[in-house]
Amino acid sequence: MEKIADIRRREILESYYQVISKKGIEGSSIAKIAKLMGVQPSLITHYFKTKDEMTMGLVDFILEKYEEPYFYGISDAADYEKRFHLFLDGLFGLDRIRFVDAGAFYSCYCLTFRNPKIRERFGGMYDRFRTLLIKELTLYMNNGVIGKIDVTNTANAIMSLMEGLAYFERMLDAREYRNLCRSMKETVLRLVGR
Repeated sequence: MEKIADIRRREILESYYQVISKKGIEGSSIAKIAKLMGVQPSLITHYFKTKDEMTMGLVDFILEKYEEPYFYGISDAADYEKRFHLFLDGLFGLDRIRFVDAGAFYSCYCLTFRNPKIRERFGGMYDRFRTLLIKELTLYMNNGVIGKIDVTNTANAIMSLMEGLAYFERMLDAREYRNLCRSMKETVLRLVGR
């Protein structure tokens, strides 16, 4: 059972996320978060002593949201071939990028250049994701869905393609973005010998 303090901290982080989605980290403040929540700023400082502490919580909150969608529902697939296509759709589908506001994500990502703790958290997220990719690729390789590949290098290549896709999402119109998603899937299919 979740404690009231944990619930309240999550509500504050959700509000912080909404504020930085609109204003960026540099335009956010405890006062703006409190106003959005309809509470006094002292309530927020009761749960987070400083904005830095709250920002660390926000980074964890965003990374959790970022990691959620990629492998959702694939374990329910009837066979490995279907699971593989669900896997690709999860990685390069049009809805994937919408689980996290890009402005909020990149506002936090920029902090990795100055804050070693935040860099460590992002690094941990990418390490966990690489491990999941390696596990999935190994499963498909061992079951004949894909060719014999270097799963670690392929996982790194897939992550690079995904990050590039995320970057271009804001730079392209909807048609160009759909075409790029399709192209990234085709690139992965070539990488895995399909």
